[in-house]
Formats: sequence, structure tokens, C-alpha cells
Amino acid sequence: MRKHALRKKESTEIIEHLNSYSGTEIKEERVEIVDDRFLANGDIFAFFIDGKPYLTIKGAMQYNPTKKLVVVDAGAVRYVSNGADVMAPGIVEADMSIRAGEIVYIADEKNRRVIAVGRALVDAEKMLEGKKEERKGKVIKNIHWVGDKIWKATSSG
Repeated sequence: MRKHALRKKESTEIIEHLNSYSGTEIKEERVEIVDDRFLANGDIFAFFIDGKPYLTIKGAMQYNPTKKLVVVDAGAVRYVSNGADVMAPGIVEADMSIRAGEIVYIADEKNRRVIAVGRALVDAEKMLEGKKEERKGKVIKNIHWVGDKIWKATSSG
């Protein structure tokens, strides 16, 4: 595992991006790059998608994002936490600022804990359009879930 520390300015910019995007209050000042794809402050807490940092599930568990959050019902949890994409009928709540193409944090309704990270395929309004039982189709592409390669990499960090 290759690690290198970031300069203070780079660390600050990354933390500011994560806080602004995710609605977190990360205060760590020392950030390292691990294997050119993860961010660590002792523990791995973020990863890069399209050159920008986003919280991993473990990072979301630690820092509790309040933005870009989508909440799914109990029936969807088992599937989503095992890698399935999110279907419209499973969504009970979504941050209305979410736009198609953005990275989102998917949480369970009961505990509001992040169980996956995905890419929105539609805007939040479309995710919640109409009655829950009448909604159809895939609305979030799952890209990181409990037990995947990213999860396993963050476990050995």
C-alpha cells in the first residue's frame, strides 16, 4: 500500500470540497493519498470518482453527510447494500438539490446510516415523482456498497 501526505493547502481544499458537497464537518488537517485512489487521516475515509473526492461508506459512517442523501425503505436495504441499483419505488426521501450525474449517499430509513454510494441517473424530483407504488425504473447506479472492493480496501487501511 503506497501512501503519501498531501500539502496543507491540498488537504484543506479536499476537506472543504467534502464538507461543502456532503454537508459534513470534517476537521482533520493531515490527509494522505493511499494507492492514488483513497484519502486517509489514519483511516481511509474518501475515494476519488472522476478526479473528485467523495466519502466512502466508512467515511459517511464517521462524518454523517447531510447533503446529497437519498433514503431507501427497509425493503430496498438488503438489495442496495449488496450492490443492486436503486429503483424508484424504494426511495422514501431525497435531497432535492440532487441532479442527474451527481454522486449520492444512500441511507436506510430506520437508522439513516449510509449503506451505499451511487450516481444519480435522474434529478431528485424525478426520483420522488408520483405515488411511491406507481414509480418505476432504476434511478441510482450503485458504485460502492458494503463488502465490495472499496469496502475491503478501506478495511485494511
